[in-house]
Amino acid sequence: MRAKKLIGHQGDVAFWLVERAPTNCSAVSSEAGRLIVARGEATGHHHSFTSGDVELYEAEPGIPFKLEMPDGTLADALFARVLRDTPLEHQEHNAVVVPKNNYWIVMPREYTLAAIVRSTD
Repeated sequence: MRAKKLIGHQGDVAFWLVERAPTNCSAVSSEAGRLIVARGEATGHHHSFTSGDVELYEAEPGIPFKLEMPDGTLADALFARVLRDTPLEHQEHNAVVVPKNNYWIVMPREYTLAAIVRSTD
């Protein structure tokens, strides 16, 4: 799976248009009516959708997809089927309306001299 066209972002969570939807995947369960896209490990804040407006999937329970980025690196990603134009919300960012479509939601990454690692708030 490969990222091709960046559609938008909220903070450090990016949305890439999906060319082909994955066939083998596991639905992400909602928490208190929200689908959590990314969670700040230090602050407890999160990027999330209202669960009825979006279907969110991972490769296997608790395991994100690996998506090849344009620079050749791999990033953790979730597959989102946005059923209607829907706001992505976060406690410290303005809501971003994500248009109806299928997306790869790429998790935040940090670049260090040693490796690329998933970032935390």
